[in-house]
Amino acid sequence: MRSVVGKNKVPAPDLGYLGIVSDWREDGAKHIRGATLRFKKYRMPRPSWDHDHCVGCWAKFMENPGQDILTEGYATEADDWVCPTCFADLKDRMGWKTIIS
Repeated sequence: MRSVVGKNKVPAPDLGYLGIVSDWREDGAKHIRGATLRFKKYRMPRPSWDHDHCVGCWAKFMENPGQDILTEGYATEADDWVCPTCFADLKDRMGWKTIIS
């Protein structure tokens, strides 16, 4: 079954017939390969910064809920955000670890 991610529900590529397991979201997330993430509520880092995006699929994180808006997810110490769907799909390939609060 193919994963569906992001606001536009774009399916991840299925290249299994070529013997290739690839996912376009890995490219955006490669800078946090091997990172440790914590599941937490989104908080604006400063008043002029009202949202962030998932490093994989670009889903939007904001404090106030709304249609297609995430209010919690996985974040690095540097506040790189990963949505729950991308985390579940990519955690093993990206070598992500979690901190339990």
